[in-house]
Amino acid sequence: MKTIQQVFAASVSAAQKQWLEEHRMYLGDLHNHCAISYGHGSLSKAIAFAQSQLDFFTVTGHFAWPDMEDGSQPIPQRVVDYHKEGFAKLRGVWEEYLEAMRLSASGGIVPFVSYEFHSFKFGDYTIIRKDLYEGFPPDPEGIDTRLDEYLATNDPRKSGIICMPHHIGYKKGYRGINWDRFNETASPIVEIMSMHGASESRYATPAYLHTMGPVCGENTMQGGLARGFRFGVVGSTDHHNASPGAYGSGRAGVWAKEKSQDGIWDGLLAKRTIALTGDPIRIASFLEDRPIGSVVKATGKPMRFDSYILAPSALAYAELLVDNLVVKTFRPNPARSSSKRFNLSLGWGQRDVSAHWKVTLRAEGAAIVDPVPRFKGEYVVDPLSVPTDEALAVPSLRFDGVSISMSCNTSGNISATTDNTQGFGFGLETDGPYSIILHVEAEVAGETFMHDLLLQSDELQHGPSVLYTHGFVSPALRLSEEIDLSECMLEIHESLDLDSGSSLYVRSFSQSGDTAWSTPIWID
Repeated sequence: MKTIQQVFAASVSAAQKQWLEEHRMYLGDLHNHCAISYGHGSLSKAIAFAQSQLDFFTVTGHFAWPDMEDGSQPIPQRVVDYHKEGFAKLRGVWEEYLEAMRLSASGGIVPFVSYEFHSFKFGDYTIIRKDLYEGFPPDPEGIDTRLDEYLATNDPRKSGIICMPHHIGYKKGYRGINWDRFNETASPIVEIMSMHGASESRYATPAYLHTMGPVCGENTMQGGLARGFRFGVVGSTDHHNASPGAYGSGRAGVWAKEKSQDGIWDGLLAKRTIALTGDPIRIASFLEDRPIGSVVKATGKPMRFDSYILAPSALAYAELLVDNLVVKTFRPNPARSSSKRFNLSLGWGQRDVSAHWKVTLRAEGAAIVDPVPRFKGEYVVDPLSVPTDEALAVPSLRFDGVSISMSCNTSGNISATTDNTQGFGFGLETDGPYSIILHVEAEVAGETFMHDLLLQSDELQHGPSVLYTHGFVSPALRLSEEIDLSECMLEIHESLDLDSGSSLYVRSFSQSGDTAWSTPIWID
């Protein structure tokens, strides 16, 4: 995809241009689960799923819950039992886990090691380790108490450990964050989006609908900022079904100088991060030419703020927030250009009917560019729920420079408001009329249905194209209408009077429902 400096070449300053040339936003997932503890799906499947669409990742083992049985909260016995079983299981496979994570790097992805503490007292934390060889002492009972020590004394630049709080929005004492015990040195990043929901603010969407309860009080990103804390924000899936980076459940964007362990790690420590629900919406913000995550000295006069937003699909609007208040809303300025974007989705049909898809897409009169996979894993909310089919293949997307080939499985949406579709986005570069050619194979209940579609550019400018595989309530395919690149980009230039101690950040919303929240910039 075109870079921000290419798209906004007329607007970026020399200093911003240099920073953007030195950095790129990489996509990852820093918190998710599989069957190495309590969860579903093999570690090999989780690694393959991550390699299908991410730049960096970890797979997280459930490690300990020191205050699970201290009497502070009543817990159903079945919940106690499956946690203890999961903790013991992780310790039994720990060396195999480390070896598999080390080997995963050969697939072109940057791996990290992670494990999770539950805690009524502190809230839940994912411990992310840079060192792929580092172990931990055996503790079969899962009562390890080092979280207290980590939060009090950890310095990631010395230890190679990040303590990342997650699903922070739950009530304090119910595994939501305890801001009174938060240490921004130990925790340079905070997870504000996952399959639990979004906790940027008390009004953020998607809402918390998990069995653990609703968002409560000031246990949000904005609550932490109001207390004066400085931290980067990320999303992670927290999926329990071997699906790192599952689209729509939370992802992390990290601005880094290179796709390497050192590069990604340095980006995390510097708080150059974006919290995403799904699509890699790139937000590059600068205050007086200093990027997100920076602390900028107050000048006593208006300060220049610039932000550049570039998405794989159409943007709806973006908001600039100063001290948690929206000060201005911005919208794209649609125009006509040679750069187009499209979204393709597969799925629907009856809830208990699976379909195996093979789709090939090519174009005439245009060059295909920048395919963006949007792969989901099957939702598992209650860890005791068993996925319908563990044998389902990992989705794949291949682009040879001429055509895109996708293979995946889908089943009907589990509710009228839950999106289980699979898909991808892509761009076209064209100066005139063009056509998109689709070859579709769908195997449903042992029968294969084949379709060939030829869609002309004039058709694609007036609305999406829909194909049913074999009639009413059968699995279906949807190709979006043509989206001009100008609808996917937005820039902000403001002169702001800012007080010492203030913070400002940008949140952006796409037409298709994706959201991105940038890490703030702080005024000292």
